[in-house]
Amino acid sequence: MLHALLSLHVALHHVNAPVSQPHVSLRVVVDDAASGRALGGACVVVNDESTCQFTDDAGSVRVTAPRPVSLRVTADDFLAATVVVDDPGADPVRIRLRPAPVRVDERVVVAGRLSERRAEVPRSTSIVTRDEMAQRGRSTAPDALMDSAGVLVQKTNMGAGSPYIRGLMGNQVLVLVDGIRLNNATYRYGPNQYLGTIDPGAIDRIEVVRGPGSVLYGSDAIGGVVSIDTRRPVFTTTGRSAHVDGRVMAVAGSPEQLLRTDVTLASQSLAMRAGIAGHRTDDLRTGQPAVTLTPSGFREGAADAALEWQATARQRISVTLQPHRQGDVPRWDQVVQRGFARYDFDPQARHLGVLRYAVQGGRWADMFSIAVARQQTEEGRFLRRLGASVETQERDTVQPTAVVADGRKQWRPQLVVQAGAEMYHDRVGSRRADVNLLSGATSTRRGLYPDGATSLSLAAFSRVVWTQRRFLSEAGLRVTAVRVRASAAPFRALDEAPRAVVGQAAASWRVVGPVRLFGSVAQSFRAPGIDDVSSLGQFDSGIEVPAPNLAPEKGLTSELGMRVTQPSLYASVAVFRTDLRNLIDRVRATCLGAPTFEGQPVFQKANVAEARILGWEAETTWRAPWGVSLTGHVTTTRGDALTRSEPMRRIPPVHGGLRLEWQPHPRASAGAAWRAAGAQRRLSSGDLADHRISRTGTPSWSTVDLFGRMQLSVRTAISFGVRNLFDERYRVHGSGLDAPGRAAWLSLQLTP
Repeated sequence: MLHALLSLHVALHHVNAPVSQPHVSLRVVVDDAASGRALGGACVVVNDESTCQFTDDAGSVRVTAPRPVSLRVTADDFLAATVVVDDPGADPVRIRLRPAPVRVDERVVVAGRLSERRAEVPRSTSIVTRDEMAQRGRSTAPDALMDSAGVLVQKTNMGAGSPYIRGLMGNQVLVLVDGIRLNNATYRYGPNQYLGTIDPGAIDRIEVVRGPGSVLYGSDAIGGVVSIDTRRPVFTTTGRSAHVDGRVMAVAGSPEQLLRTDVTLASQSLAMRAGIAGHRTDDLRTGQPAVTLTPSGFREGAADAALEWQATARQRISVTLQPHRQGDVPRWDQVVQRGFARYDFDPQARHLGVLRYAVQGGRWADMFSIAVARQQTEEGRFLRRLGASVETQERDTVQPTAVVADGRKQWRPQLVVQAGAEMYHDRVGSRRADVNLLSGATSTRRGLYPDGATSLSLAAFSRVVWTQRRFLSEAGLRVTAVRVRASAAPFRALDEAPRAVVGQAAASWRVVGPVRLFGSVAQSFRAPGIDDVSSLGQFDSGIEVPAPNLAPEKGLTSELGMRVTQPSLYASVAVFRTDLRNLIDRVRATCLGAPTFEGQPVFQKANVAEARILGWEAETTWRAPWGVSLTGHVTTTRGDALTRSEPMRRIPPVHGGLRLEWQPHPRASAGAAWRAAGAQRRLSSGDLADHRISRTGTPSWSTVDLFGRMQLSVRTAISFGVRNLFDERYRVHGSGLDAPGRAAWLSLQLTP
C-alpha cells in the first residue's frame, strides 16, 4: 500500500511539478526584543515544513530553502513571528520575538504527526516542557505528567507510574519515546511500571493527546497518546562548541537524591550530546499521621546519547541510544497487605536504539523519514511468601524491532496528504525458577509467557488535511494485521492473526475572532498481545491460563469542544463519549478439562465486555499584569460496564488543579500549585477485589506545592520548593501506596 501511495505521489508530481527555484542559504538569528538576549532553542520552521530547526546557544541557525523563504519562529513564552525573505543578500536575518502574555501559539506534533498550531488542532492536547519539569522539581517521568491537564497518575510502587487518560490506563494508553512505541506485546492492562524507565533528565518535551490516536499510531491508543521527546543536540552556525552541564537535586522529608551530567559537542553539521544520571529514593514517608512505608525505596541509573548529522542541506541522520536500569524496586502493598516476605522487581530495565533518516524537499514528498529501532525491556521478579522457604524467581525479556516510515506532501496551499507504514516484531523470552533457600535446590518451570513467543504487526496509514479560510478538516485511515505465535505447552500451540481497520474524521472552525469550535469522531483498537493470549500465572483471584481466538478491543469516541485563544487568555472545554466493545476480561474456565489448575480456580481471557465512558474537561491559562499568571484544569469521567451493569473498573474521580505563578524579574519566579481529586465511591466488583482500593472507596484529597527559581548567573540556576505543604496523607485512586508527605527540595543547575 505504501509503495502504491508513493508511486501516485511521483506521478502527480511530474504532472504538476512547479518550476524549481534556486536555493539560498541564510543564517537566522533570534533574540528577545525586550532584553536583546539570544534565544537558544527557538523553533524555526522553513516554508511551512513539518519539522523545526532549533537555534543554538547564540540564538543562531542556518537554513537552506528555495526563494522566497518563509520563516516561522516560535519559542516558549514568546509571540510567534513570521518573516518572508526574498532578498538573497539578507544574511544574517535577525528576528526579534516579543514576550508573550501567555503561551498560546505552541505547536504540537503528535496530534497530527506533523507540526501544527495547537489552537487549530481539532482535538484536546497537553504539553509539558523541560523547563516546567525543572521548575516543579519532577524526578521521574510519571511525576512529570502530574502537571498535565486531563491526566491523573497512579503509582503501584515508587519506581513506576501509570497515567489515567479519559478513564483508561495501562495497555489502553499508548506511550511513545522519540516516535517509537514503548508499549510492547507483554504490556499489561491496568497499572504498570514501564513509564518509570524513562530518565526525566533526558526529556525535552511531553505531548499528550487526550482521546484516540489509533489511526496515526496504531494499537493501544484508545484513551490517548503520551509522546516523549528526548533532548537533541543543535548545530553551531560557525566553528565548533563544547560544553558540560550538570544538575544536582536533593529532597528532604522522603529522602531522595538525583545527579545528572551532560556533555555536548557541536559543529555546523555534526552535533552530539551524551548524559548519565543516578537516582536514589529512600523509603517513602507519608503525610500525617506519618508512617514510613518499608520497603518502598529504590535505585536507578540511566545514560543516553544523541547524534545529529546534517549530511546535506536537506538530509539529516540521527542516532539515539537510551539504556536505563532500576534495581530492587519493591511492591510495598504486596509485602504489607498480601502476605509476601519479598516482592521485588530486579531488574526493571529498558534499552533503546534508534537510527533515523529524514529528507525534506524531495521530488515526491515535502518530508520523508524512516526510522529503524531496536528495543529491549527486561523485568525480573522475586517472590516469596511469609514463612516459606521457596522463592520464585521470574525473568521476562521482550525484544521489539521496529521500522517506521512516513511522508508528507502539500499538493496545494489548502491540501496536505500524509502516508506511512510500520512494522513491529517482538520476541519474548520468559523463564521461572523455584529456589529452595534452605537446600539450594532449584526447580525450573515455564515462565509467565511461552519462551520464544513472537508478535508481528504490519500497518499502513494515511491522513488528509484540508484548510479553507477559517475551516480545517481532516480524515484518516489505518489497516493493521497482527500475527501472534507461541508454543503454550502444556496447552496447544497458539497461532493468532487478528486484523483491524480504523478511521477518523475531525474538524475545527474559527467561529468569530478568537473563538474556535472543534470536534472529532474516531475509531480505536487494541490488538491482543502475547500477555493476553498466552499468560500462565497467578493473580488475585486464581490462575490465568492461555486464551486463543481473541479479537481486538474496539473503541468509538466522539468529542466536541470550544477553544478561545487570545494574547492573554487560553481556554478550552470539551465533552467526550467513548463506546467500547470486545473488551478483554477474565472469565471462569477449565484447564485440561478441570476447573482448577495447581489447586487454583482457573480463569481465561475472553472478548466478553462492553462499556461506555462519558466525561468533560476544561483548562485555562490567564496572564494577568505584573508578571502574574494563573493556570487551571478539571476533568470528570464516568465509566459504566454495560455487560455487568456496574461501574467500570479503575475509573478516576473528578480531578484537577490550579497553578499561580509570579515572575517579577526575568531571572526570578515563584509560584504555588494546588492539586485535588474528589472521592471515588463508584466501585466495580474488580475494584472491590483489589487490595489497593478500600471497600468504601478512595477519599477525596487536595495538596499544595510551593516552588521558585532563580537565575544566579548565565550558567547557574537554582530551583527549590516544598511538596505537600500541609503534610496531608492521601492516596491517588488505584495506587498501591500513599503519596509522599511534606518534603523540601533543592536543585542546582550548572553549565560551566
